[in-house]
Amino acid sequence: MITIPVLGVHRDPSIYPDPDKFDPERFNVDQVAKRHPYAYLAFGEGPRICIGARFGYVQTKVGIINILSKFKFKLHPQTPIPLSMDKSSFLLSVKDGIHLIFEPL
Repeated sequence: MITIPVLGVHRDPSIYPDPDKFDPERFNVDQVAKRHPYAYLAFGEGPRICIGARFGYVQTKVGIINILSKFKFKLHPQTPIPLSMDKSSFLLSVKDGIHLIFEPL
């Protein structure tokens, strides 16, 4: 059995320069076209791709739009910057959590 850790692919500096930096521009159409199609594996690829991927994308977008249309977000001073990842967790998670302040618009 061969396991390819998706986190390793998503954090590979040869695919994504400065992988720990938040850079939404790297998902622009022209930037995506320059990369291998399997460089971003949010739902897997090939014959075992998640059958609910499209539904998951749509549901997530609707939820985010609903929240962003009603609230403004700020980082709470308790949130450590830069974030440090919890190495003991099976899933990718922040060590001390991310604390936000929600303000109604």
